[in-house]
Amino acid sequence: MGGSRQADGQMTLNLSMPGQDELKPRITVFGVGGAGGNAVNNMIEKELDGVDFVVANTDAQA
Repeated sequence: MGGSRQADGQMTLNLSMPGQDELKPRITVFGVGGAGGNAVNNMIEKELDGVDFVVANTDAQA
């Protein structure tokens, strides 16, 4: 968004709408521990569109 002042003192204002992609919600699924990791793996196998995944392994041996 920007504006500029003309010689006659009037101001023009330029507006733009965000693109359709910018209006989509962002979904992030966090899987914690063994069960959370399994849940995320199941979602990945279902090929969910538009979802980001983060997994944290909390096992002591990890």
